[in-house]
Amino acid sequence: MLFASDTTGEIAEKYATTGSGIGPLKKFYKRVVFVVGPDGRVAHVFRPFSALSQDQYAQLDSIVDRVSTGAR
Repeated sequence: MLFASDTTGEIAEKYATTGSGIGPLKKFYKRVVFVVGPDGRVAHVFRPFSALSQDQYAQLDSIVDRVSTGAR
């Protein structure tokens, strides 16, 4: 399993993960997790992803298992 981080914000712009706030918050990036399958396709998107939620990690684990085994 690989993880990547968008340090330049380029991917966030392409996938519309920026906020819509006013002033300095306009460019606030929401945490979004894309699960990409072995075939290179996006299999699931958590928008937003709560890094403080144990339930979110459990869901992520379940989806990664499903995608990696090819189950639907």
